Amino acid sequence: MVQKRDAQGRFLKQPKNGGLRPGAGRPSLDGYRRVVGIKLPEEQWRHIDYLVASRKVDSVAEYFRIIADGDDDRRRELLIF
Repeated sequence: MVQKRDAQGRFLKQPKNGGLRPGAGRPSLDGYRRVVGIKLPEEQWRHIDYLVASRKVDSVAEYFRIIADGDDDRRRELLIF
């Protein structure tokens, strides 16, 4: 790889991640993004953390997406009764 130089002959810094490219990066979800806060009892947060740690859901955000608009069987699987 040939490094580029500036007008004074100094090497130009190359980006370590390959730079901006079409299609690169994490794909976005369809929809509007809004940051919200929610208060739940500690027991429910422990359950959600357990689901994430045991890979039953990918993230806390995914848990709430499933609860909001997932199918009923998947919802029942994740909820505490």
